[in-house]
Amino acid sequence: QAETILPIPAFGENITLRGLTEKETRVGDILQIGTAQIQISQPTQRCRTMGRAIHQKKLLKWIHMHYMTGVYARVLKEGRFSVRSKVRILQKGPSALNVHYLNQQFFNSNNLQLEADRIEPFEELSELWKHSLNKRL
Repeated sequence: QAETILPIPAFGENITLRGLTEKETRVGDILQIGTAQIQISQPTQRCRTMGRAIHQKKLLKWIHMHYMTGVYARVLKEGRFSVRSKVRILQKGPSALNVHYLNQQFFNSNNLQLEADRIEPFEELSELWKHSLNKRL
């Protein structure tokens, strides 16, 4: 199986980090990149346009199957960074808000209501994502 290398930003991303996956990332994580600070706020919600743009019609299905959506973040502190800037995790978010787990629940849960009730109290998770989860119910 050949590996396809996509140009950055193939998905319209503002920041691409190597080595920080959905399995390790939690909503609520606070990252320091250069002098800026961001907080992970939700898994990214991808659409079909992305796959069409790079002529990969099955890309969205693959992303959902592997729960590799990427993440959105809110800016806590504006700052400057470059491609050489170090990324440090200053604070981990709640373990219940693991991005891989949230994606699993969003795309494959048999008990979505239970999950919606469980994550509702977490203010770290964006209201937009909570709303999307409730729409799926």
